[in-house]
Amino acid sequence: MRYPICTAVSAAFIIFMVVAAGCASQPAGDACGDQVEPWREVPVCPSEAPRMRTAAPKVQQPEDVCGSKLSLLKEEISKIIKQAEGDYGVYLELLDEYNGSVGIDHDRAFFAASCYKIPLVLLIYESALTDDIDLTQKLTYTEEHYAPGAGILKEEEPGSSYPVEELASLAIIDSDNIAARMLLELVGRDNLQQYQERLGAENVSVYDNVAAPRDLGAVLRRLTVLNRQHPEHYSVILDWMKEAYPRDRIPAGIPDDADAASKTGTWPGTETYNDAAIVYVEGEAAFLLVIMSEDVPSYVEGMTTLAEIAQVSYSRLHEILAD
Repeated sequence: MRYPICTAVSAAFIIFMVVAAGCASQPAGDACGDQVEPWREVPVCPSEAPRMRTAAPKVQQPEDVCGSKLSLLKEEISKIIKQAEGDYGVYLELLDEYNGSVGIDHDRAFFAASCYKIPLVLLIYESALTDDIDLTQKLTYTEEHYAPGAGILKEEEPGSSYPVEELASLAIIDSDNIAARMLLELVGRDNLQQYQERLGAENVSVYDNVAAPRDLGAVLRRLTVLNRQHPEHYSVILDWMKEAYPRDRIPAGIPDDADAASKTGTWPGTETYNDAAIVYVEGEAAFLLVIMSEDVPSYVEGMTTLAEIAQVSYSRLHEILAD
């Protein structure tokens, strides 16, 4: 009765040896049929597996890479500002699927100068979409609207009438002060103040014409969102901003194959040089950048600093967008 038992044991031993030999002949990447992760030590077969496996190396997630590069960018911008004369506030925000921002004195209220014309025109176009304002309506230029400085309407005689849409284009492209005053009278200061507050602005005052860089950032973000929803209606504002001059601040700091829809603001009284822009990479809105300043001793100093901040911002963010 012991012979059958011995036969069974011998058969089992033979089977074991065949399995072991087959296991040893497997390629390392497919040991014993398991799906093996490339960073782990691969055992020849389970019976020879080590008790401890090599720890997986830490892999940076996309948001970690983005965050580290934004931190480096903030340091670079801070260095530029420290070396410059005057006070600066900066707000930068990535658009689309990227989620990140950089702020330096971004909640400090600066004199907005002509940058207030961006939310003014955007409010008018939002109101036109709901039929509260007719873009073809003509407004009459009176003596009360007169303002020196930028624009071509100061060369015209009071009494002329202009469609709202034409005044909006003059306010953005030429930064026409008279056109902006006529539009502001149309919508009302209170409505413009409340509109920006609804967008999230916390340090804006239409009555004193001050705003923080992040406040203008909220307006630019709103414009990009609305343009995606109704490009047939809002793209004209972006086209005007791409034509607006001067182009010696943020646009001067980005490559020729990129583009910026921007609006500047200048005010000698506070030695202010501002620019608020949506920067395009390969035709797509990639990030928004707002730079505001005061107590800047010269035009050249202001232009150089703003362009330098734009240049380092584009360079660093282009690395993020390329990843």
